[in-house]
Parts: sequence; structure tokens; C-alpha cells
Amino acid sequence: MGSPRLIYDGEWSDDHFHGKGTLINAGHWSYCGEMKCGLRHGLGKLISSGHASSATYSGTWEGAMKHGAGALISLVE
Repeated sequence: MGSPRLIYDGEWSDDHFHGKGTLINAGHWSYCGEMKCGLRHGLGKLISSGHASSATYSGTWEGAMKHGAGALISLVE
């Protein structure tokens, strides 16, 4: 297996993801929302998928961690 492939389309500052953008880790998860210094920060939506389950979190982030108001939906196959 190769290493994860990250794809980013969005705003940058000082060589970091910063502002609004979409970050995709092919086959694992995608995040669309605000970034700060290369981390999820502000409002955003994370969609993760695995072999037997998937989850979506829409809400606020701080330092790449869920923080404050948000909604988590988890699906198990």
C-alpha cells in the first residue's frame, strides 16, 4: 500500500492551508470548510468513509478538533 494521497484546493498563507478550501484524503475522508495554519479551524464539514461505516460531522472546529456546535451522523453498513 502507498501513503495517503492528499489533494487540496483552496486558499493558502505562508505555505499553509489557510482560509476556505477542500482537503481530500482519497478513499478515506474529505473536508470542506475553513482552515487556519494548515488545520481544520472554523466552520466545516468532514465526511469519512471506511469499509463498514461512514460518518459526517458538520460544525465548528478548533485546531483540527471538533469544537462547539455541530452535528455528527454515523452510518454502519
